[in-house]
Amino acid sequence: MQTFPTQSPTMRCFFHLVNGEQAILDEVGIAVSNLEAVKAEAMSAIGELRRESEGMSNDDWKGWMLNVVCLEGNLLYSLDLDSDSAHDQGDRK
Repeated sequence: MQTFPTQSPTMRCFFHLVNGEQAILDEVGIAVSNLEAVKAEAMSAIGELRRESEGMSNDDWKGWMLNVVCLEGNLLYSLDLDSDSAHDQGDRK
């Protein structure tokens, strides 16, 4: 009997920046294997966003959220970008 390597199932998730008035939608997304990978990618995305927007103050992030949704639009993970934990974790690499 021939066996084939199994891959863990993947899901596509999208990272949307929202603040109640505006939304910056991720139309490409990425494939991840589980919720822990979603959280790790969210932290990485926040770190990248902070590096790219170097001159912005913490007040500039007030009211912004990073929402990670699946292909069906269900919320998988959400992070408040003006919280202390988002600043600390988002700046790590």
